[in-house]
Amino acid sequence: MLARLTARGSRKGSEGPAQGYNTARSSYVRENSQFVAALTEAELQAFRDIFVMFDANGNGALDVGDLSTAMHALGSNPSDEEVAALIKEVDTTGTGEIDFDEFIALMARSTSNAAVEDQMHEVFERFDRDGDGFIGPEDLQAALPTLLPGPVVRTFTRAEAESMIVEARADDNPELRLSFEEFAAFMEDMSHVT
Repeated sequence: MLARLTARGSRKGSEGPAQGYNTARSSYVRENSQFVAALTEAELQAFRDIFVMFDANGNGALDVGDLSTAMHALGSNPSDEEVAALIKEVDTTGTGEIDFDEFIALMARSTSNAAVEDQMHEVFERFDRDGDGFIGPEDLQAALPTLLPGPVVRTFTRAEAESMIVEARADDNPELRLSFEEFAAFMEDMSHVT
């Protein structure tokens, strides 16, 4: 993502893509973001360059139009309402625009979501022993004992594995197997159970 956007250059001309933007880490960046704390100065500058590139009027803030343009450039096709909702989630000042720190918060959340999806794919692949893109009862039955902590190995019957699949699969799926999407949705639902 960074390489694609920074390779396009800036609309600011020969001044350099981050001219006029303070490259020092703000207090928000230093104190409140593990994501930003892990960034190198070069990576932070790359995010700043992206921000500047899409800040159409150079006011130091991205509005719905600016962020929509950025997201379309990245291959997403959100509606203006969806973009406005994203802005609202990170807009700490209530202006309807996001400044650089708020942009970083949005990037951190986006990057975190991508990392979670990558981890979910890894877990799914562990379960999908035959590599057919689905988790069947045999896959689940074999994988579950390897995921449980402790010295005692718990075995699962085929009936237990089938029951778990029936609970997790989409309502319109009559097959006794889970796609990645069904698996991810089930895991998401389970993460909200208290």
